[in-house]
Amino acid sequence: MRGAAPGKKTSGLQQKNVEVKTKKNKQKTPGNGDGGSTSETPQPPRKKRARVDPTVENEETFMNRVEVKVKIPE
Repeated sequence: MRGAAPGKKTSGLQQKNVEVKTKKNKQKTPGNGDGGSTSETPQPPRKKRARVDPTVENEETFMNRVEVKVKIPE
């Protein structure tokens, strides 16, 4: 009888653990449901940042540029 009693206690503990796990899963479900609603609506892909064109100069460089005109006689 003593051998049977601990077996029953462990099975009872196992059942409680299973119930606790199911309760945790149930608690997580509403959170996942909220998160799932956002994932259900497809989000547009993020725009990639445009790279600066190396041929385009900034305003400071443009304003400081000096134009030199050279006339070559024929």
